[in-house]
Amino acid sequence: MHFRFGDTGIEYGDEEAKLTGVTFNETSIQGSDAIRTIGNGLGKFIAIDDELKLEKPIGFHLFPNHPNPFNPETTIRFQIPEYNHVTAIVMNILGQEVRTLANKNFEAGIHNIIWDGKDNFAKDVSSGMYFYQIEAGEFKCLKNMVLIR
Repeated sequence: MHFRFGDTGIEYGDEEAKLTGVTFNETSIQGSDAIRTIGNGLGKFIAIDDELKLEKPIGFHLFPNHPNPFNPETTIRFQIPEYNHVTAIVMNILGQEVRTLANKNFEAGIHNIIWDGKDNFAKDVSSGMYFYQIEAGEFKCLKNMVLIR
């Protein structure tokens, strides 16, 4: 059995794939009330209101933005395993900061930040490739995205 977690585009295999009375991605899942992922180390999932929810994240993770390419906005999703200060920035291809998306404390879990294609002065940026970076404690990760106007 395989299932998909929300709209992250991440699919998981079947270690302890047991849930009670849940239909997920048009598949009825039966068994106990928990799922533990394998291989990717994202965390333990439970069934709540017919959806799989992350109960306790394991480790840091920066997901691919969605959609990509995008216009006019994209969602940047990241995971932190504990309360932590997070800095999220967008940079141009020269490595210059274009926009600070977050510079604050977050609780453990998966969080979404939306970038509207604007710089720190609320001006639209041009089409092109941009990078987004998350820093939280010792974790630092960089990914790229494409804005098409």
